[in-house]
Amino acid sequence: MRGVRPLRPGDPTSVGSYKVTGFLGEGGQGSVYLGVSPSGEQVAIKLLHARFADDEQAVRRFRREAEAARRVAEFCTARVLEVGAVNDQPFIVGEYVDGPSRNLGSSHFDLMLDLPSGYQGPARSPGANTDSAIQTPDDRTIVFRLKRPYATFDDVVQLPETVPVPKAKGTRDTVLASGPYKIESVSTDKKKVVLTRNDQWAAATDPNRDPLPDRYEIDYQVTDAEQRLRAGTAEFGPSITSPGDAAAVLADSALKKRADVPVTASVRMLAINPQVPPFDKADCRKAVVRALNLKQLGLAYGPGAAQSRLPTSLVPPTVAGGRWRDPNLKAEGDPQAAKQSLAACGKPAGFATSYVYRNLPSEQQIAQVVQRDLAAIGIEVKLRQVSTAEFHKSYGGNPGRLKQQGIGLIPKSWAPDWPDPDAFLSSIADSRQITDTYSFNVSVRVKAIDDLMDRARAELDAGKRADLWTEVEQKLADEAVLVPLVWISPLLLRGQNAVNVHVSPVYDNYDLLTMGVR
Repeated sequence: MRGVRPLRPGDPTSVGSYKVTGFLGEGGQGSVYLGVSPSGEQVAIKLLHARFADDEQAVRRFRREAEAARRVAEFCTARVLEVGAVNDQPFIVGEYVDGPSRNLGSSHFDLMLDLPSGYQGPARSPGANTDSAIQTPDDRTIVFRLKRPYATFDDVVQLPETVPVPKAKGTRDTVLASGPYKIESVSTDKKKVVLTRNDQWAAATDPNRDPLPDRYEIDYQVTDAEQRLRAGTAEFGPSITSPGDAAAVLADSALKKRADVPVTASVRMLAINPQVPPFDKADCRKAVVRALNLKQLGLAYGPGAAQSRLPTSLVPPTVAGGRWRDPNLKAEGDPQAAKQSLAACGKPAGFATSYVYRNLPSEQQIAQVVQRDLAAIGIEVKLRQVSTAEFHKSYGGNPGRLKQQGIGLIPKSWAPDWPDPDAFLSSIADSRQITDTYSFNVSVRVKAIDDLMDRARAELDAGKRADLWTEVEQKLADEAVLVPLVWISPLLLRGQNAVNVHVSPVYDNYDLLTMGVR
């Protein structure tokens, strides 16, 4: 089997019930291994890097990849066999496809393109006629044909999976650079990568990228990133999450000048489950929304959110289009209005419900604020803490289990792959995305919203499309099934020599593609 290498020191010998027999490759999210199932079937196992186990955004992207792959017809990508977690590290198991194929790869194009029946990808269907989906009328034009209209498909074709690869070459063992930089070296422990200028790249054929630095030196798994940023020996690093470290940065005038607290495209939300009474009544759900103290929730989440703007809508302002400002969202809550909603839903004395969350400090702190706010209006919230693995397996994406267990409140988070309302709302608000296995949507089942989203996706006029998405947001606010708790706003510290600084709203940090140095 081509591309299979021996296991490295530190690689697992098993993942769940699967025996690991070889190493297939590694990406930004995780490592991919060759394995054997209990029945003897060869499988590909993608294991999220341990350093991302507590990173909500990384876990979300990883699980969304698995859910998208489940929805794709089996002839398009490797079939997903299991999604799980071991030691709180999520993993995806799929059938193994030998050769330069996409074992557990991204599925946007497979979901959207009008590929022919029986097509199994370029590795297993090399002679197939794919003109129904892709045409190349000349050397500079690619025409994509979709299963159904999608007005912002240009956002999709900007994703990494559209990077061209020469037909005669694979990328399993060789990295091909199409942009202004190429890999000069990778340390033996895979903790340092050096990028230098790509001598095969020309600005004349790539007007979209303006390379500034001559060289990137990127260190992974460092424990002193913040110290390096403070000292000026690094230009880019992770956000500051410790309240003590944040206070020290904001108290130092020189460091504060280099600090930023941008609103990103990521949101922490509370799903209110209409399958669990009395949340089957809209006014009971609105009582929760009206009672929440957004200031205290921001303080509970972390130092960045405490310094940033409070949410006024479900979709943050960094996403394209207009926003619907939810009148029920108040900085300090509105207990009186919340009690009026309780009376309107026939529960003037309140009621009891359950709230399940992961065993992470920020989620515990947010759960306690929600519990306190709702207690003030007579709603008793029973908190249930579970491990990250158990949350994702049994609660966070399992609507049937949530209904069975009577869990009314579920913390959720979301960030789109690109800053567009459809990328933000589809997976969390389209009822047709709900499955019996894992669903990001656990609380929205409104056909009128599904129909509106279909119209918005197909609308070519940008202004009309924005109006339709605003109407979707309004209906979601009226239903009170998804409540924004925090617009995620990381506290970032840029290096002393960094210039042309821009924050990527999707990746919640500075954009390395635009950053330069003095």
